[in-house]
Amino acid sequence: MLHRFAELDKATSCVLEVGAGRGTYSVRALAYMPETSKLILTDASKEMVSAMKTALPTDKYPRVQVQQVNAIDLPFLDGSVDTFAANLVLHHTSDSKKALCEAFRVLKAGGRLCLAEVDASNSGTLFSIIQQSMKIASADEEEDGRHHDLHSHNHAHQQQKEGTSENKEEDKFQDETQIQNASHHNHNHDHALRHGGAEELRRMILEAGFVNVVAWHLDCIAETSNADRFAEHALQHAMGKANHSPMDAEKQERVKAELRCLAQMELDAGRPIVFGTVILTAYKPS
Repeated sequence: MLHRFAELDKATSCVLEVGAGRGTYSVRALAYMPETSKLILTDASKEMVSAMKTALPTDKYPRVQVQQVNAIDLPFLDGSVDTFAANLVLHHTSDSKKALCEAFRVLKAGGRLCLAEVDASNSGTLFSIIQQSMKIASADEEEDGRHHDLHSHNHAHQQQKEGTSENKEEDKFQDETQIQNASHHNHNHDHALRHGGAEELRRMILEAGFVNVVAWHLDCIAETSNADRFAEHALQHAMGKANHSPMDAEKQERVKAELRCLAQMELDAGRPIVFGTVILTAYKPS
């Protein structure tokens, strides 16, 4: 969705997109770019980069370069990029401000920055459906685990009494550790960016040195008719996010079933499944 706002026709040498995932949509940028320019697609995930290289072989896409890159430490020269794009990526970096500073560094004078982020004030139904599905599936999994544990260990209950106090302390320690880890995770994913909305994003971009920063809300349609199709795509999205634990085949089926059910409820009510974004464009001063 960023292609129409990125002024790709002016990118005479290089377009860089960080967090390109599998590259399926990113490669469409080639249609808007001059034939002399190259497209560099990056992702921090080794698995995503491998999938991207498979989907975009060099013999078919000679102008595309694929690299495993961290957005806060770009291996590119100063002033080497015409256009920098990041689609729903910035809030997943460990340091959003540093990522913006790196974008500023690698852009040429007059270069174009183009970002899309989830609109914290109006995120739409897509992400809420994914989150609800993950929670429901996890709750079902935990309930199954509790029944299994009760059945397996009931006969040893008396022998475990002596260690109850020690076990409670250990459980308390593990719970506290999980809370601390969750807190650290949320900090790394920039709480202010997630909840500050368009104005917070715009402020951060200005602080990084960019000018002519423009931000606006855009609703994107994820699905209008097919709950099965939505469930398949949404499951891939959920599995690809670093903040979710790996899912085995059984849990994938649980999540997919919940995604399908919740999506069908929305569609039956005559509502498309949407996600709200903030589009931001800016320039590096000439």
